[in-house]
Amino acid sequence: MKKIFVGAVVGGVALFLIVLILLLLPSHQQAPSSASQASPQARLEAALQSGKPAFVFMHSLTCASCQEMMGVVAQVMPDFEGDVILIDVNVDEPANQALLRSERLQLIPTEVFYDRQGKRQEFVGVMTAAQLRTILNALHSQ
Repeated sequence: MKKIFVGAVVGGVALFLIVLILLLLPSHQQAPSSASQASPQARLEAALQSGKPAFVFMHSLTCASCQEMMGVVAQVMPDFEGDVILIDVNVDEPANQALLRSERLQLIPTEVFYDRQGKRQEFVGVMTAAQLRTILNALHSQ
């Protein structure tokens, strides 16, 4: 009887420790979702097929204007998470070249907005937070 009790206690403690370790693991160690692994081209196609508005942000990490626009996007987009799909496209990544060709990219930063019907609106250069918010509000409310 004593051996069963000790075994149960040890097993309970081990189970408790396993659950505690799993709960305390940082979220960045969890497997990324398949949507975040999809190419920007695939994410845009999925957004257009689903009828959700999309914002394609094409930029470089080495361009000063792009970095300024990245700050604007970081400031405004959290308010539209789940309502407008952000497709972040680094023009320097070879995997993004097909999307850049299909979007007919000429200058950076370039922002392309797609409404629920797939109608495209393009803006080249740095937008203010107010400008970006106005466009995203219009996309979301359509």
